[in-house]
Amino acid sequence: MRTLIRYGFVPALLVGSVFSWIEREPLQTAFKARGFRLDFATSLLLALIAGVWVAEHLAPARADWNDGPLTARSGGFWRDLLYLFVITQFSALFIAMSQTPLKAALATRGFAFDASHLWPTELAFPLKVLLAFFIVEFFSYWLHRAAHAVPVLWQFHATHHVVTELNGLKALRTHPVENALFALVRTVPLLLVGAGAEEVLTASTFGAMMGVLSHANLELSTFGVGLVVNLPGYHRVHHSAELDESNSNFGCHTIFWDRVFRTFRAAPREPLTIGVKPVGPRSLWSELFWPFYRRVS
Repeated sequence: MRTLIRYGFVPALLVGSVFSWIEREPLQTAFKARGFRLDFATSLLLALIAGVWVAEHLAPARADWNDGPLTARSGGFWRDLLYLFVITQFSALFIAMSQTPLKAALATRGFAFDASHLWPTELAFPLKVLLAFFIVEFFSYWLHRAAHAVPVLWQFHATHHVVTELNGLKALRTHPVENALFALVRTVPLLLVGAGAEEVLTASTFGAMMGVLSHANLELSTFGVGLVVNLPGYHRVHHSAELDESNSNFGCHTIFWDRVFRTFRAAPREPLTIGVKPVGPRSLWSELFWPFYRRVS
């Protein structure tokens, strides 16, 4: 089972996700007929989270990082679910509120800069999605890098780094303010260059899925896909408590731009410690409210 997951999980994920997305309209219709009201992008992301959670318990990279509703560290599991079902909804509302005036200004040409003619509308849809994905990842890379260098940004980004173990659910442990910032840098460039809503939605959905994968408690083969995909082994380096290691692998969904800008690091020193010094569990209050009034180490 461990070998099957190591070599087959990512190919199965990519093929299954692409096929599901292509067939999303009939699948969504079938879901609605059975009373399932979630949009397809959310459904696909939840299915991935569930699949990763099962794989983590079948073949974990580190068994002590696994968490569940009945484990000794179940408090972390329930907090992860709180982020998944509550904090992310609050973030979505916050993002919608921040983007509404932006989109209105763009629609009325309130911005002097208009590069909508630059978008290659004649390209095949898969190529437009890839282009949108790597544009989004480029700006995400630089904001992420800034979040580790600029103190006011680190205040909010630290919420994501204080966790002391990694698994797929930990990808959702992010502060709503940071979520809004990332949403802006991932949306504005595509709006300015005139990207279509369909390719933006597709790129953002697969980006979210790659974000969950990068945090998974799995040991996956780097053969082929490891040149671009931000695999868990790479992202653990970024979550290291050692500063020189955490200042690497800034790509949120791929390590393409890390390779381009020479911030890629293939593996951490062992033994690896995850977290922010002083390493240890933090309260929910410290994760969500300290950034507003207290310096976060």
